[in-house]
Amino acid sequence: MTNVDAASGPTTALLLDTLRHATGRADLGFDAPPTPLSGGFYAEMLRFRLVDPPVDLDRDLVARIVPNSVAGAWEATIQRAVADQGFSTPTVRLTAPDTSAPRRYLIVMDAVDGHPPMAGLGIGTIVGQIPGLVRHLLATEPSTTARVITHGTEAAVDDVNLAWHRKVHALRILVELAGWDANGTRPTAGHPWLIVEPVAQRELGLRR
Repeated sequence: MTNVDAASGPTTALLLDTLRHATGRADLGFDAPPTPLSGGFYAEMLRFRLVDPPVDLDRDLVARIVPNSVAGAWEATIQRAVADQGFSTPTVRLTAPDTSAPRRYLIVMDAVDGHPPMAGLGIGTIVGQIPGLVRHLLATEPSTTARVITHGTEAAVDDVNLAWHRKVHALRILVELAGWDANGTRPTAGHPWLIVEPVAQRELGLRR
């Protein structure tokens, strides 16, 4: 067991101070030094486990430390709402405002092991299929005499046109996600593309 202190790094020490304050448990400690995680976009992320913590924190956890308090609160709210709707997303266990020790907004959530949703459908696979997908989308574009800016109202867009444009949008989503995977900037929470990714894959008939 390792009770990590300031010698392990400033963020680690401040995280522990915040957890102790939020739980009212001055005796809390990490069972090993927290492990930095990549792919946090603009946030710093650490994976950790506590020694003899409160029941709801007795698991592998991830701390997402967001530099902007408004963005952090928005992320936590969205993630909780998504979980409440029954989607598979890490449960938010604890939040702390930017007045806490790290001077950044803290979100503590369950650590979830597994492969990224794009595993087996990475940048190479997507890029290899883009020419064929684009040619097929162009060849199957429905003809219409209407050229309007619209949010998809029934009077302006029929079902065929709406379905075709939905596929175009799905392709855009998957290409953007694949780009994030390629450069290690895929966000772990708070972005709508993460939620609709499986839908976009189904829309284009892609399989892993």
